[in-house]
Amino acid sequence: MDEFSFPYQPYAIQLALMREIRKCLNDSKIGIFESPTGTGKSLSVICSSLNWLENFELKQRSELEKQIKDADEKAKENDDGDDWVAAYKKKFDAKRELSGDIAPDENYSSDNEVLSSENIQQPSCTKIFYASRTHSQLEQFAAEILKTRFFSLL
Repeated sequence: MDEFSFPYQPYAIQLALMREIRKCLNDSKIGIFESPTGTGKSLSVICSSLNWLENFELKQRSELEKQIKDADEKAKENDDGDDWVAAYKKKFDAKRELSGDIAPDENYSSDNEVLSSENIQQPSCTKIFYASRTHSQLEQFAAEILKTRFFSLL
């Protein structure tokens, strides 16, 4: 029951379906599943996919927090060495200005160039698409979401 946050004790066929859906999502595959009428497909799809999505987002958040921590540690290491570099650059720029040698630096790049949209990774949102033949099937599917703990998260 806790494996997928299924609202009831799942039958073996429901567990098998939910595990296959999870496997499909973990492998970033497209899944087409069928099961006889009355076997609890809707709840199985809802619980397995939303449980997977919840775990995926937790994993993504954890990885992002680790990357931020690593970047902070690297920045602290670099801060110590940057002071003498900044002082030297200031002294060098002052000498250059006094001598009249202020030719443009070929290696110069403005903050705007460095931070161009090409270099910035755009945030993405993980999407799961549900498809059905009829509107009434989609209505029934939406009603099934109300039976799960995921309703409050949507």
